[in-house]
Amino acid sequence: INVGSGGYSAGYNETPEVTSGALGSGGTYTTTIDDIGLFLRRTTTTNTTVSLPQLTTVPVGATTLIHNDGNGGTMTISCPTASNLQWIEGSGSASTGNRTLAYNGICTVRKKTSGGTWQIWGNGLS
Repeated sequence: INVGSGGYSAGYNETPEVTSGALGSGGTYTTTIDDIGLFLRRTTTTNTTVSLPQLTTVPVGATTLIHNDGNGGTMTISCPTASNLQWIEGSGSASTGNRTLAYNGICTVRKKTSGGTWQIWGNGLS
């Protein structure tokens, strides 16, 4: 089924899982246009950073799911410019900066602007 004039698909779409590279061994994993719509799962106990690019080649609206399934170490979600990672506090006010995703936490990141601003939300974020 296509919805609206944009031709967007409606209904079930798979979310393929990726555990390769730094997600399985630690270090920094920088997302690319190829990670759009994927489920990135960290399986290592070594500290890991997922870096969200400010590239214009990643389109506005690009969305990726991230799961910290590594029981140990830390998992940080970051942008090259920390103020480009935004979330809403419980009080409803906007905040910016890098985030830590707890063990078993799952979050969603979505590119908000062509200038490289990303939104993040989910459970287990601090």
